[in-house]
Amino acid sequence: MEYLNHRSEYLSQKHHTLCNQFFIVYLAIVTAERSRGKQWKLSSLAESFFNSVEHILFAWVVCLIIMQFFTIFPLRNKILQAVFIALIFNGLGVLNEFYQNSMTLQPIISLHQESLKDIAMNLTGTSVFIIWMLRKKEVPEVSFER
Repeated sequence: MEYLNHRSEYLSQKHHTLCNQFFIVYLAIVTAERSRGKQWKLSSLAESFFNSVEHILFAWVVCLIIMQFFTIFPLRNKILQAVFIALIFNGLGVLNEFYQNSMTLQPIISLHQESLKDIAMNLTGTSVFIIWMLRKKEVPEVSFER
């Protein structure tokens, strides 16, 4: 986001403030979620739900950031843009799951149930984002300033 906020192409976009605000709110949610102590853990079903929501929101945020890079490196065809966004984000997601396997000394190219759930939630978030992106002509400007 810092890189984008130093680019006039991004700053000239009507919705750059909304994108920045969404990113900051997401970071606040993840920080609060990840900094909870063990005494604040919920049931396994609730933890799984919150983890799934976090993955869906993560997909939305990263896809939004990738989409913003198209303001700097224009790609006029929205369908092609959507395909690139989906491939970039989900490709990175699968590579991340393999990296996590290597860090926990598991077979690198294996996906266990939790990994498959994470990938499914990433795909869900990407799909929702792509549908939103293809339907919108312009993202409305939203500001919390008075």
